[in-house]
Amino acid sequence: MTRLASEVVAHMDNEGSEQPGSIDAPGDRPTWEAPDAFPDRPPTGSYGYKQGRKLRRCSQLELVDVCSKDMIPPVRLVWTPDTPYLVPPHEVPFLFDALRSKTHGNSKLNLGVGLFLAVLLLPRLLSGGELPIKFFDAIIAVVCIVTGIVGLWRVRTLTRVDMAHEARQARFDAWVAMQRRGYTPVLAMVLVAVFVVQLFTGLVESVEAAGLVKPAVHSGQLWRLVTCAMLHGCIPHLYFNVIALVILGRQVETLTRGPMLAIVFLFSALIGSIFSLYLMPNATSVGASGGLLGLIGFLAVLGYRCRRILPPGFLRSMLISIVLIAAIGVMGYQFIDNAAHFGGLVGGACVGMAYINRGETALPIEPSRFAKVLGVVSMLIILTAALGSIRTML
Repeated sequence: MTRLASEVVAHMDNEGSEQPGSIDAPGDRPTWEAPDAFPDRPPTGSYGYKQGRKLRRCSQLELVDVCSKDMIPPVRLVWTPDTPYLVPPHEVPFLFDALRSKTHGNSKLNLGVGLFLAVLLLPRLLSGGELPIKFFDAIIAVVCIVTGIVGLWRVRTLTRVDMAHEARQARFDAWVAMQRRGYTPVLAMVLVAVFVVQLFTGLVESVEAAGLVKPAVHSGQLWRLVTCAMLHGCIPHLYFNVIALVILGRQVETLTRGPMLAIVFLFSALIGSIFSLYLMPNATSVGASGGLLGLIGFLAVLGYRCRRILPPGFLRSMLISIVLIAAIGVMGYQFIDNAAHFGGLVGGACVGMAYINRGETALPIEPSRFAKVLGVVSMLIILTAALGSIRTML
């Protein structure tokens, strides 16, 4: 799979409207770091912020208060009298204390939630019940506790210089969040729809009907190599995978466009199923994890080959994700298909090495006509697999 052509767009869409942008050329700053990467500030109102699709005018004190809170949807862009364009809060000096306060509050909340979940989970760990469900609950508690502790420690050492360094990552995150996405929400809705049918027909019965049942595959039901990626074993399993898909899919779609998301997901899920088929021949498997690990492997290659363009934390976050998933796989080896995870990671990395040029100097990478067609075909195969799973279960 070789990229035949690569073009860089001059303008990016912002919720369906034209957004200022600049053409990246070798030696130029990335699109999201250009001064006009974000829309112009409104003609009225000295201070304000963008929440979701709405621009809200406010006073300076109200802006400080807003940026000190964790809001839904999050506030990624603000404006002041000194900013001709909307900018991330990290680039506004007087918002430093507000951002530090928000980090402190979120960290305390995460730590409290984690400890509360741990207390609730302890009796369940000592009693009977489904081990996978208890394991997922334990992972949530541990992640909340670790995130809270790390956040509280970070607040104590955070300086204005550190905040200035984080502004580049914040600018990238805000730019990614502004881009339109089509493939990611469709794929997420497909996984949810299939799981709803699973609940209707029975989780055990649905897995037997369309999961990766190895003897059935060896007997000729090769379609299970793909349909198994549409199914999930429990609600936490689906929840984690959909959240990961939204986060990873958004980055893949923004940096390499939607067709690559479908290509990488499908190919990685298939390779993960093949690895599972031969390395774990006695275990029945379901889940989109192979495809998701493929997205991580693809983004890791992208982060390495485009490390001069992307923020420093991009590649590091992908590597941390790989290590974290590997650790979870080791702890939950009794019911986690590590072979599928490894196969998906390898598949996604292979696509990345074949598709992304060394020393890439421009992002987003526009897919060639061949890649666009292959992406549409891949998405059609995914939709067919989902419909086939539903038909088989019913």
